[in-house]
Amino acid sequence: MGAPIMPPGPRRIDKSLREGLYISRWQEPGRAEADFGRLDAKTVVRNFGEEDLAAYGALYEKSGFGTALQVPYRAIRDEFAVSDPVVKAPALLIRGGKDYSSKFPGIEVYISSGKVKEFAPNLEIVFLPEGTHFVQKQ
Repeated sequence: MGAPIMPPGPRRIDKSLREGLYISRWQEPGRAEADFGRLDAKTVVRNFGEEDLAAYGALYEKSGFGTALQVPYRAIRDEFAVSDPVVKAPALLIRGGKDYSSKFPGIEVYISSGKVKEFAPNLEIVFLPEGTHFVQKQ
């Protein structure tokens, strides 16, 4: 995964994000669909840097972007009744040195302090200095 495991509960990061940032825009049903709707699925995927354009484009043309938008963008404010929020399975977090999400308030400290391991004790963290936000796809 390219984003850290977070404790359950709504994310209240809206106030820390610049206006118009996709994370805020896409929380509202219809906004991302309007953004993406101006282009065909293959063009949208290409703009996100995917190398296997034909395969990804075909999948998104078939299914749309709804599921990809639901988690995490539209579920970011949802409350979940989770009795045990700890992920016990082994997990891998790949972070990039050029990942802009590290600048979101509290994220870098959450990871570097080890607090993230309270929710994923079997987490391995790999840091790639040249990696971006989509480091898992690079």
